Amino acid sequence: MSTSNEVMLAPEDVFPRAPEHNPYNYTELDKKKRDLAIEAMMKDYPKSPQLWCEWIYDYVTNNPKDVVEDVINNNRWKVPSKRNNVGGEVTCGEILTADQYKELYGLSGYEKWLKENNVESD
Repeated sequence: MSTSNEVMLAPEDVFPRAPEHNPYNYTELDKKKRDLAIEAMMKDYPKSPQLWCEWIYDYVTNNPKDVVEDVINNNRWKVPSKRNNVGGEVTCGEILTADQYKELYGLSGYEKWLKENNVESD
């Protein structure tokens, strides 16, 4: 039972909101431009996940034009991921070193691609 002397606090006063994640330090105007651009991308490519559109916008906006053109013109976006998640069922719980893995299973998909295309890894 409450009395008239109790002070009720709003939830925001008790649990303040976390600060907005803004790694590229967009201004309010930049955020609005970004939202409009992503909305337009989603209309043009409705089957693409919104997160992908956000990544593309951030990459293109925050990298020099020549770097973006190099990625597009030289098909650098076709390079396979370093992760080789092929799925499947876990059949054991062994922890293997990289050398043990290569001895048992051979090169990973990424390493095969590097070897086939004569690319030196980092």
